[in-house]
Amino acid sequence: MELVLEDRPTPRRDRTALWSRVIVLAAALVAAAFGLAVGAKPMLAILPLIFAAPILLWNKPYYGVVFLMVTCTTIENFPTPVGTHKGAFTASIPWWRSISLGGGAPTGTGLAATSHGVILFPVEMFLILLILVWIMKAGLDGTLGLPKSPVTTGLKVFWGFLLVGLAVGLMHGANPKFALWETRSWIYLTVGFLLAAALLRTRQALEAILWAMVLGTGFKGMQGTEIFFAYARSMVPRPEAILGHEEAFFMGFFILLTAALWLYGIRGPLRSTATLLLPFVLIADLANSRRTAWLVVALGVFVMLAIGVNTLPHRRKLLSRTIIVIAIGSAIYIPAYWNHNGSLAQPARAVRSEVQPDSRDESSDLYRLQEDYNLEADIKTHGVLGAGFGIPISYSNAIANISSSDPMVAYIPHNGILWIWFRLGLQGEIAFWCLIGVALIRATRLAKVSDPKLAMIGTLAACAIVGYVAEGYEDYGFAEFRIALAMGLILGMVEAATRVAASRSATEAPRIGASISA
Repeated sequence: MELVLEDRPTPRRDRTALWSRVIVLAAALVAAAFGLAVGAKPMLAILPLIFAAPILLWNKPYYGVVFLMVTCTTIENFPTPVGTHKGAFTASIPWWRSISLGGGAPTGTGLAATSHGVILFPVEMFLILLILVWIMKAGLDGTLGLPKSPVTTGLKVFWGFLLVGLAVGLMHGANPKFALWETRSWIYLTVGFLLAAALLRTRQALEAILWAMVLGTGFKGMQGTEIFFAYARSMVPRPEAILGHEEAFFMGFFILLTAALWLYGIRGPLRSTATLLLPFVLIADLANSRRTAWLVVALGVFVMLAIGVNTLPHRRKLLSRTIIVIAIGSAIYIPAYWNHNGSLAQPARAVRSEVQPDSRDESSDLYRLQEDYNLEADIKTHGVLGAGFGIPISYSNAIANISSSDPMVAYIPHNGILWIWFRLGLQGEIAFWCLIGVALIRATRLAKVSDPKLAMIGTLAACAIVGYVAEGYEDYGFAEFRIALAMGLILGMVEAATRVAASRSATEAPRIGASISA
């Protein structure tokens, strides 16, 4: 028998490692504060924090995944002014914005960013450093921990068509910077998936991601509530929005997460915190006036009820009563608020806009119909392989020109489903839907496990996938960087939770066998 002596860290070594990380973090914070104090560019000011990340994340790399989810839920792509107010202060953090290293201020997230200097996002620097930590740790462990699943295969196939789309666009004379810009969201989704699947290895890590979702979106809900009561509520007319488009997805997901914590009986501070923050998120979501928000919630509730009825037999009576309450409440609420336009009427407005839109919704719907008509014409023009990335949409038919407020509309339309078809052809569209299908199957299979928290993660992932598709169809959802990265992290969570569930089953089986034999 070979005796293996394990070199366990002593309390003294633990304290030394802790204090070394505290010192590194403090030094990075001091350097960042000094940079801001002397008027350095925001990018240069936060560089010390980014470069300190590998040292801080070495022992617990999953903290990096948690941090990414926090940034997805709290930091906007760009500001949403409310009258004379600048909007949420977090929008001024240059996390998702390109920085021109050749000089000048941040160049923004739109078309102008592709023509100045070297495009560099702080979030991308952090992703690269986290990947390096992952690879170095994998070198010591002997494995990268890459998931072998249908979702991984689906991503590989879809990326094959994405690369073909890049090649076709370049052959058609596309600007390489514009072409790469369009693929950025797919890169975020894929990298987020791989990092979460590889680095989330314990129940503690999975719970930390849930905390990041709750605290991040709850914080955004409090921000939105403060902006609404302090500024938007007294404005005449009310502003069309107080936060970004992406909050429709994140706040809808928060509502579903809170409901799932109760449905699956997950007691503890996470559920208490989510329930406490829920009113703020609801107020902010109502005040934000995004019709897609309520589509995300409605589809998510439908998915959650369908999964719950099939996987939670002890909850079927509760779910049946919930369906009845929702039906009766909707029958009362929608007619009562049908002709109202206030914050409380937003879910009813979302339904009314489909059959009897007001002038604002009618104008928005008309633009989207014209946009879809142009896309359908372009799809027919470019044939089997599609137009490829980086080729402007022709907009040969009549349509309003909104390029002054949204420069990227020349390349990325609202309807992401037609965008994929236009860029990649029919085969790329089919590959995308196959990826969505296998991801849904993977999530619903996780929802069947006996562990309630892991099953809840599967159900929430299924709700998120459906909400992602809804947001992508209605409002740039597939191209939004925040949503893409968060969706990748959620899909990676499913892989990690599936692995945790399998390891738990493997360890429980011998115990059950031993108890039977005894």
